[in-house]
This record gives sequence, structure tokens and C-alpha cells, in this order.
Amino acid sequence: MALSTTKDRIVELSRNAIQSLGYHSFNYRQIADELKIKNAAIHHYFPAKEDLGVAVVEKDLEDFKGMITRLGSAAPSKRIEAFLKAYAGYFENGQKLCVIGTFCSTYSSIPEKIATVSKTYMDTLTSWLTATFREGLDSGEFNFSIPVEDMVNLWVTALPGTLQTGRVRGSRKFYQSLHSLKKLLKQE
Repeated sequence: MALSTTKDRIVELSRNAIQSLGYHSFNYRQIADELKIKNAAIHHYFPAKEDLGVAVVEKDLEDFKGMITRLGSAAPSKRIEAFLKAYAGYFENGQKLCVIGTFCSTYSSIPEKIATVSKTYMDTLTSWLTATFREGLDSGEFNFSIPVEDMVNLWVTALPGTLQTGRVRGSRKFYQSLHSLKKLLKQE
């Protein structure tokens, strides 16, 4: 999808920077230089860095919800495959971290507005995983014995870690970790 407005481009470049560097390490100057605009142009749309951080989380959440909609009533295993493919995309596109994992890792030091929208995102993600895992168990596609909530907790904890350790240990270990998570859903 082509980004049609300067505001959209600012959000997308900021998302890239946050996924690569973290919220505390990126700044308006980096985005302004990339777009060949003045910092003031960014401040026009996002008066404070916090406002831009909120916009980044909201955009990523919107994209996640779009993925959920596109997957519709696909089988649970197909939904999980698409979800893991998104994580592989982060890794393949510059070894980036996921937005929610980036903000959760600095949760105690991010502004309250960003923390609030990050929690909403995490709640949306965990609700979707819970429903998908339950449906997979009910249909027989998945077979695991721990409570669904425990499996969800394991996944939301492990997925950001796969991206972090993939940076250090390489792509083989990254993909091995994703494969291990999938295997947990089909334990015999």
C-alpha cells in the first residue's frame, strides 16, 4: 500500500525506527532527515514524541486487526501460520522487533498514553490467540494439555524473544524457535 500523506510516511518511518532502535533511541531528526523535511513539519502532526509513539502503536494495532479480518474464518492452523509469517517478516526485514514487544520491554519507562494503547494492543492480541487456540483444540487441529491461557502467555512471552535472540544467534535459531512454538500446539 502506498503511503499517500506526509503524516502516514512519518508514522511508518517512525515505526521502522522504533522496531529497529527502540522508542527511547529514535528521534524526530532521523525521520526529518529521511523525509528531507524540517523537524517542525513532524511537530505539526505530532507535537510531542509521545503523540507519535501512540500513532505508531495504533497503526500497528490497526494492521494487526486488518490481518485478523483478512484471515476471517480460516482454519486455526492457517491463522497461526499467517501470524508467524508476520513475525518472520519482521526478522527478514532488518531484524526488527515487533512493535508491541518493543513497547512492552520498556513499559515502565514509556509515557502513560503509550502504555495505555500498548496494553490495549496486548489485550487484543491475547484475546485473538486465546480464541484461535481454543478453536484449534475444539477442532482437533491442536493438541496440547496445558490451559489455553498458559499457552497464550508462553507465546506472547516467547515471540518477542525469538526476534531478540535471532539478532544475536542468527536466522537458523530464529526459525528453529518459531518451529518449536508451532510444535507446542500439536503435542501428542
